[in-house]
Amino acid sequence: MIVTERGAATTVIVHDGAVRRWRSVARRGMLFSECESIDHVVLEDDGTLSADPEDRTETLWYVVSGRACFRNGTDDTVHPVPAEHAVLLPAGVPGLLSAAGTCEVIVVTCVPDSVARRLPHRAPSLSAPTSDVPDADTCQAH
Repeated sequence: MIVTERGAATTVIVHDGAVRRWRSVARRGMLFSECESIDHVVLEDDGTLSADPEDRTETLWYVVSGRACFRNGTDDTVHPVPAEHAVLLPAGVPGLLSAAGTCEVIVVTCVPDSVARRLPHRAPSLSAPTSDVPDADTCQAH
């Protein structure tokens, strides 16, 4: 079990004057075979996330808080992405998510089905929680 707080992400990346705070929530080996990673990213104003078609991965950007704008790689149409909305990009499709102010995003990256079918089956196994991990009743009391 991984318990993490939603606060600021732990790694700070500054690129082209924009600040991106990033935390890895899970990586392959902790997840199902087809899932590459789950990341928590906080973008400052005008910060960006991009999907590179050469990566050949499917990407989900879920905006937890704040606002963002999405542009796909085939035209320059701008699509607003408010909090609690998502963008799903198939493998091989370019895209750019730009923050409009501070924006918190969960990024899920998966290999496409054509690749996942060739991977060995992998499903996460969860052991029973230890005594120092709060149970559901303890969490509801707070």
